[in-house]
Amino acid sequence: MKRIIFLLSLIMFLLSTGCHTGSFRNYSNAASEEYYDTTVAPPYVSKQDAAIQPDNCTRGTPTPVVKKSVYSNARFILKKDSLTGIETVSLKNNDRLTITNTGCEYYTLIFRFETSAFSQDSVSKAYWFKAGSMLMKSILKGLDAPINLKKGIDKLDHIIKKDSVTHYQNLSYEKEIDFGAGDIRSIIVVEPVQWLDNGISAVTISFSVGPL
Repeated sequence: MKRIIFLLSLIMFLLSTGCHTGSFRNYSNAASEEYYDTTVAPPYVSKQDAAIQPDNCTRGTPTPVVKKSVYSNARFILKKDSLTGIETVSLKNNDRLTITNTGCEYYTLIFRFETSAFSQDSVSKAYWFKAGSMLMKSILKGLDAPINLKKGIDKLDHIIKKDSVTHYQNLSYEKEIDFGAGDIRSIIVVEPVQWLDNGISAVTISFSVGPL
């Protein structure tokens, strides 16, 4: 029953936001599309998904999850395979957010923040887990996604707090953290932090729901 309810809600979401790319054709051009690197497979896109054509996908065509009323500078690009959508948002202090909307058997959203708000001197996983939670909370009001992102972040905060007694020895990058129940899993994953030039750090958090 939960599986049916989720699929119905996901279908309604896709219908309400538009399943086709016509609304976003002004943002899609070859030059911009080449700028974004989506060659790295997200954590919950199987090898089988990579060979599946859009018509055979369980989920529909990716559509934006950013509210233009909150982030008017948001831009959306649908990749040529029609299986991956890329949204970019310019945040305060020249920070940048890239959201990869992808998956076939799974519905996956990958949030990559490029920010100078945190110290690159820290190698503490707890520090970067907390940073990821903080960054996600700062944008939740500007998102409309068929995944309970807040519930995922709350579970991440719970894991961080619970592990404080072991001095965060159990925190692990790329580890699946379940925040759902039933046949359809809800998963959050914190990716390894990347240190870029000019004091900028890339903090990436992935949310997945499935199998659909």
